[in-house]
Amino acid sequence: MSDSSRATSTPLSGDQSLGSLVNSAVTDLRRLIQMEKELAVAEVAQAGKRLAPAIAGFVVAAVSGAFIVLMGSIALAFGVADLFSIGLGWSFLIVAGLWLLLAAVGGLVGLRAVKKIKPPERTIRTVKDTADWARHPTNTVAAALEVR
Repeated sequence: MSDSSRATSTPLSGDQSLGSLVNSAVTDLRRLIQMEKELAVAEVAQAGKRLAPAIAGFVVAAVSGAFIVLMGSIALAFGVADLFSIGLGWSFLIVAGLWLLLAAVGGLVGLRAVKKIKPPERTIRTVKDTADWARHPTNTVAAALEVR
């Protein structure tokens, strides 16, 4: 957080005008919005770091799949045809089925990693709290005082 977004409270005297009170409230609201924004950016960056292994898994699966399918499939298909004495068409079909299975496993691994990523929960909670306060500031203050 930057120094300008840190909330500073000063005791208010009873002699302040309505304009200065409104100005203070607007300033505090701006600070609050800035702090919410910084929190959201930090949580999204943290989620992005957790997304890196999933992206790396997809990239490795794609690059490996492209090279292996291109070069290894031809050699494997000829080997299967010679080993089992079947036609080249059937051996290429068997090899394609194996690569389909590998692609499915790689996709499931990446999907599992993506599902582990959670939304920025603290930001959502604080934004909801701020919105509730903005709708009913007296109810929220009264509820907070009752809890204490």
